[in-house]
Amino acid sequence: MNSKKSGEYQAEKNEGKNRGWPKGKRRYPKGIGAPKQPLSGYVHFLNERRETVRSENPDITFSDLSKKLAAEWSKLGEEEKNKYNEMAKKDKDRYDREFASYQNTDAYKQYVESQRRNESGSNSPTKKKKKTSSGAGSKRSSFEESDGEREDPPLITGSNSTFHIPIFTEEFLEHNKAREHELRQLRKQTTEFEEQNAVLSKHIDSMKAAISKLEVETLQQRQNNASLQQQLDSVRQLVIQGFRGMHVPGLNEPVSLRNVDEMVNILLNIVTENPNQNQGIVNTAKDIVARLDFTKIGC
Repeated sequence: MNSKKSGEYQAEKNEGKNRGWPKGKRRYPKGIGAPKQPLSGYVHFLNERRETVRSENPDITFSDLSKKLAAEWSKLGEEEKNKYNEMAKKDKDRYDREFASYQNTDAYKQYVESQRRNESGSNSPTKKKKKTSSGAGSKRSSFEESDGEREDPPLITGSNSTFHIPIFTEEFLEHNKAREHELRQLRKQTTEFEEQNAVLSKHIDSMKAAISKLEVETLQQRQNNASLQQQLDSVRQLVIQGFRGMHVPGLNEPVSLRNVDEMVNILLNIVTENPNQNQGIVNTAKDIVARLDFTKIGC
């Protein structure tokens, strides 16, 4: 009796795994040029809601996102679900039309032949089923192996990608964990770069302000220097006019713009060092300076 129950339980278990389609059989061909497989209503719902939920929850993990979408789907009423089931039906009709055309191609004939070879090889007791290189392994539960009537296919299919990920499997969670770690690292680096850019921007603004200030001060200084140079030239011309014809010891030629500074230095030395010995020169220089009209000098 126990043996009979055990056998029935094992049969039910195997039937649950197969989901109504023979194991190893592809319901939708994946050969070259094959039409894109139709999506169920649930997958259409996922594709429509995924980006909206992600934008509302920027920090949500992929596993939490999938659970949240699954919970939303379970709460939908029949009318709302029918909307996505209608989309799935139209997608299935599209697939049937494209598949009918695909059956007349050489690519389909090659695909059928390859399936026959694989089937004959899988029936051999000495051969074992090879693991696929897609990373999902023997645990992969593909939507392509289902009967298309499930409302909750365990796949997330990109709208413009042919890469199918079986959700809630160990391989998927490990892959998701690695991607989330990379994303955290990128966000951290982005934040650090933004902080560095903000500091550099402040330094740049400070340097620009300092440069502008220096340019203004330099312009003012140049204008001041030009004004002083003009006044100095006016004083020299005034001194040349006043001391023209006066003999100054040590000066061998008449006073001019070329030697006026030298003449002033000689007179300054006489006044400060030997005023008593050169009293006549000192008195003459004082009289000339007293008669100079400094009002002619521009301010």
